This record gives sequence, structure tokens and C-alpha cells, in this order.
Amino acid sequence: MNRNISLSIVLLLAAVAAQAQVVSFINLPDNAARMALGGTDVSYDVSRLQERGYYGSAEATYFVWEPSMHAGGSVGRYMADGYARLGENFGISARGRISNVRSLSYMDDSGKPGVGFKSAEFMAGVGMHYRPFNNISVLARVDLISSNLAANFAAKAVAADLGVAYDFNDLSVALTVRNLGSKLKYAQTASEALPTVVLLGGEYIFGAGRHIIDISADAGFMPQQKCALAKLGVRLSLFGVADIMAGYHYGSNSQLEPSYATAGLGAEISFFRLSAAYVIAGKSSPMKNTMAFTLGARF
Repeated sequence: MNRNISLSIVLLLAAVAAQAQVVSFINLPDNAARMALGGTDVSYDVSRLQERGYYGSAEATYFVWEPSMHAGGSVGRYMADGYARLGENFGISARGRISNVRSLSYMDDSGKPGVGFKSAEFMAGVGMHYRPFNNISVLARVDLISSNLAANFAAKAVAADLGVAYDFNDLSVALTVRNLGSKLKYAQTASEALPTVVLLGGEYIFGAGRHIIDISADAGFMPQQKCALAKLGVRLSLFGVADIMAGYHYGSNSQLEPSYATAGLGAEISFFRLSAAYVIAGKSSPMKNTMAFTLGARF
């Protein structure tokens, strides 16, 4: 039994060393457009009820994640997100995320090399969006998280997100706390805390006619990891059809949240939207060459 516990601890440490944080994908932005804006998504996430002109959305995103740190190939991360306005002051959202992590090899109880195991992590959740007052929106969301790092080495957790946003016409400011919940307990003596993060963000949109400039910024802190975050994004929308996006993401912990720049393009045809993002990072950065692609629709 003690040998199995020790093996579990070794596996958890190996997974954390390979990824810097288990279930790190749960803090990714919802789509490629937000990724291209440096990952700024606080105001976007909380203040959806403030947006006019549409009643729902659906989108699917594929991330080619951190290919530089995986010799056997990139990590695939698949995401789906949906939103529906059910009235003037109420809406619901749903999302799902899957992350396929590279194979890990380990020894069995006899000390012989074991078979490699391709781990996977999963998250699914629902959210409620409510506007109690004309300029104020609140968000409450619950997610179920599953992390399967090796054979007989899996954990589940429940996490909650809470947020509030205030709308000043063209400016929206939001505060959110993400990933409040239970620990991922892989074994009796091996557990990992969720990457809880507190974020304050704002987004300002201005322009004339069909040309729009959108500026967004987030700042936050991960208390358990003692990691500070800062994000900035700029989007230029031309004729309501094409988007040019750029951003920067700063993290004080180079392994947990490395710093990098982003760039992206978007297009809107009828109610369909297509966007792509690319991460610009240094040669030694695990984020080098990360890409994201999203196909979505608003109706």
C-alpha cells in the first residue's frame, strides 16, 4: 500500500512538472478571439447581458497547446461554449472542455517499466447570468472537473465562478473569482488545489460607423500559487466584417503563467464568426507556437 501511495505522489509531481499545474486548461479564455486579445475575458464573461442585438451564441474552439514542450506532439484542447438570453434580465450558459495530455510512463509495483498512459482532463459546467439593476450584471457558474493522470490515478472536483460587472455605456468593468472549490484528491496523500484566481477587468469600445476599436485589460492574482497576472488586448474591427487583434499576457511565474504576446484575425459572415489566434513567445517559452481556432455563430 505504501508503495502505491509513493507511486501516486511521484506521478502527481511528474504531471505537475510537465504542465506546471494540473487542469491548467480551466483558466483558458473561451475562444480564439479572446486568446488573441492577450487572454482578456473578465468583462466579456460576466457582462454578456449588457450586449444587445443578439439572443444566443454557440462556438467550438480547438487549441494546439504548448507544442514546444511536448516532444511527442502538441496537446489538443477542445472547447465548446453556448449562451442563451431567456429574457431581458436573465440568461444561461454552458461549456465543456477536454484536454489530452501527453503519455506518461511509470514503473509497476515490481519495479519494472509500466505501460505509458495517455492522460486526459475534462470540465463541464453551467452558468446563470442575471441583471438585478439596469447597469449591473452578475454571474454564477458551477463546473465539474475530472483529471485522469494515470491508470487508477484520477480525481474529481467541483468549482464555482462568481462575478459582477457594471456597465458605463461604452465601458464595462467586472470583478470575478474563478475556481473556488474542492481539491483534486488523486490518492490518500496526494492532492492538488484548483488554480483559483481573482481578476479585475475592463473593456472599452469606441468608434464611428462600422469601424470599431475595442480595448480590454485584466489584472489578477492567484493566491495559492502567489502568481500575479496582467493582460492587455486591442481589436480593430473594419466594416463589421474583419477583425485585427493583438495582445500581451504577463505572468510573474514563468512556469505557471508565462509571459507572451498574441496576435489574431477574425471574420464575420452573416451570423457566422471565425477567429484564429497565435502566441508569440521566446525560444525557451513553453507557450511558443501555441495556436487557437474558433468557429461560432450568433443569433
